[in-house]
Amino acid sequence: MVGASQTGRSGDIVDVEFKAIGAAALAAYPGLLRQWFPGGRVYGHEFKVGSLQGEKGESLSINITTGKWADFAANHQGGDPISLYAAMTGVKQGEAAVALAEILGGSLLPEPRQAEAREKAPKRQAWTPVHPVPESAGEPLRSHRDFGKHTTSWAYRDAEGRLLGHICRFDMPDGGKEVLPQSYCAGPDGKRAWRWMSFAKPRPLYGLEHLAASPRANVIIVEGEKCADRARQLFPQHVVVTWPSGGKAVRHADWAPLKGRKIVIWPDADEPGHSAALAIAKILTPWASGVRLLLPPAGRKDGWDAADAVDEGWTPESTLAWLKTAMVTPDEFEQAAREQQAPPPIDDQGGRRTVRIAGGRLADMATEAEQALLAASVEIYQRGMLLVRPVTEEVDASNNRRTKTAQLKSVDDTYLRFVLCQEITWEKYDARRARWVAADPPVDVAKTINARFGHWQFPAVAGVITTPTLRPDGTILSEPGYDPETRLILTAPPAMPSIPPNPDLEDADAALLLLKSLLTEFPFVDPESESVALSALITPVVRGAFTAAPMHAARAPTAGTGKSYLFDTASAIALGQVCPVMAAGRTEEETEKRLVAAAIAGRPIVSIDNVNGELGGDFLCQLIERPIVEPRVLGRSENQRLMNRATVFATGNNLRLVGDMTRRVLLCSLDARVERPEMRPFKENPVAAVMASRGRYVAAALTVIRAYIVAGRPERAPALASFEGWSDTVRSALIWLGCPDPVGSMRTARDEDPELQILSALLAAWSESLGTGVQNGHTAAEVIAKCGERNIIYEDAHSPTSQDWRYPDCVKPSFPSAR
Repeated sequence: MVGASQTGRSGDIVDVEFKAIGAAALAAYPGLLRQWFPGGRVYGHEFKVGSLQGEKGESLSINITTGKWADFAANHQGGDPISLYAAMTGVKQGEAAVALAEILGGSLLPEPRQAEAREKAPKRQAWTPVHPVPESAGEPLRSHRDFGKHTTSWAYRDAEGRLLGHICRFDMPDGGKEVLPQSYCAGPDGKRAWRWMSFAKPRPLYGLEHLAASPRANVIIVEGEKCADRARQLFPQHVVVTWPSGGKAVRHADWAPLKGRKIVIWPDADEPGHSAALAIAKILTPWASGVRLLLPPAGRKDGWDAADAVDEGWTPESTLAWLKTAMVTPDEFEQAAREQQAPPPIDDQGGRRTVRIAGGRLADMATEAEQALLAASVEIYQRGMLLVRPVTEEVDASNNRRTKTAQLKSVDDTYLRFVLCQEITWEKYDARRARWVAADPPVDVAKTINARFGHWQFPAVAGVITTPTLRPDGTILSEPGYDPETRLILTAPPAMPSIPPNPDLEDADAALLLLKSLLTEFPFVDPESESVALSALITPVVRGAFTAAPMHAARAPTAGTGKSYLFDTASAIALGQVCPVMAAGRTEEETEKRLVAAAIAGRPIVSIDNVNGELGGDFLCQLIERPIVEPRVLGRSENQRLMNRATVFATGNNLRLVGDMTRRVLLCSLDARVERPEMRPFKENPVAAVMASRGRYVAAALTVIRAYIVAGRPERAPALASFEGWSDTVRSALIWLGCPDPVGSMRTARDEDPELQILSALLAAWSESLGTGVQNGHTAAEVIAKCGERNIIYEDAHSPTSQDWRYPDCVKPSFPSAR
């Protein structure tokens, strides 16, 4: 049983049996689809409509037999009726299953706690076909609840001519058709009735009575009952047979009655027909006295068969004359097919690879397609367990604004198929015209390429950037495209002024002065905060030079002081736009989900805006510190292994850093010292200044660091654990140019850590009550007893409204939320 706990409409928790509900809905699919989408149409086994909202068109395709569906216009897809109903109504899968069960009658919704007992209960015996059909069976069914009355039926009989069942064809109003088997069956309670069910396996051949009446005749095998009836006009001296349920059911048929016969197989003139014919030949070769296949004549339509030959006016004489030239052995037939399927060389004029579609070549087609995409330099990369592509997308910015950002988006099957259409010429064999013709790439090829993680040849990517950066060796990455050394993609870089190949201290001072000009109106509390701001301007630009960078956080006592504006300025340099932001979630888990999405997207800057109070979390610590992170993929029980090149920002009023965050964060403190700082006008507009000449400021950031590297990294700062590369590059360069050490701001963050304050208060209370040193050692029981004694004294001496005695100076700290 496949189930999940959901809340029903009555409010009770029920055990939803997805498998049972899906099977029941699939059985009723034709009627349900016509009810949901009155404007849809049926094409064979496919139901098509314009969209999930029932619009006109054929973008939404639903397989009535398997339940799979895909909305190609909206890029949505699923594998069963439950997922379709969920997408159609906008509810979750569990809610969709409950609703479908109620639509189907509600019997699939068990009472609470009955699911386990029902799972252990013995299964009821299913209906089973009865062969042969007894004379007392009565009239067979003439109509189907969804398809109406059948147009034609074919009776299957055994060698003695006794009825075994029927195959019925339904012609649909839209021109499609449905073919269903009908069997006489015995039910689990002994009841017998005609039902729309397949024959028992192995399934009988159509024409067994003719085979028994002519024990020495040769046998012609065709595909389909209609074709068999028509082919008998062309072979009066032969026995013509077929099998039920089409080309994919070859192995379910009973071929034993053909033992010792000479066999000629007339396949349909298409790839599925060829595959079915070869499968039959493989089965019959050990039993028959000879097996031959017929190569279809040139110039016939796709799917051409014996029935079409009759329509063309063939006679028994002309048919036998053609047989003498068309009969080949199975090996010859397969060789001819293989020669037709051999992929042609690359088109020297257009440079496009041609891939030919044929059965049994799925793995080869996927490999050829991937190689063609690599040869065409298509921008597809692997990131973790996903294929991704760089895109520019509009996202949220601070102060309810929108901005554009470059990021990585996963390559789904639909987009991959689109690229396969663009870059590769696809062909399939047209038997009617006896040549290869243009075709669309098979969906299975796109799915296979997307699924074979571990076998991809696409390059791995760490992120996407829109500004030149430094490589770890100090050279500048300025050419657009993929850089193998840093594994970064540089897209749409700004026009850059020339940078001296060996800048000196004077060049670095001038560059730093230009960057400082952007910060003149920000109300920094201390010089260290200005150094943190300068680091925020430089670090995202040169992020490719080191594997990890500390988070830059800006805080102020009141809103409107300029925290977000500071990082907008930094983002304008690094990204060419205001800073894309995300809000902190109400819980650590919610924040982690948002951070994971940003990490998978490969965003160069991840900014958490307007944090209210404390900031911490395990995954945030990893995103700041680790060059490779392994977040859990949302909705899956697996982790993604991702290279991490993000620079992390955060802003908040009275922001406090919790626990281990204090050693990972540079804290920039702002205070305008006015009641309404948002009303304070800026004389200059640093973001506009950057946008007007972005390349100039990018060059300044690069010049500062390049000059320090060329100088031999003098006055290198003490090592900073986990951030050695950043410390030896950005931090040390700022100190070299006379700026305060930005790492000094970490002391402030540590001193204000609420967890450290609580620990200090605990130790102070311990010292006051129990003393310290070896001479004041206590067992745990003694400590507990002492606490109880102190509580009794406190309750006697103070009113219930008094301050808690456990904290010094009558100050009760606020505890951080559980993480």
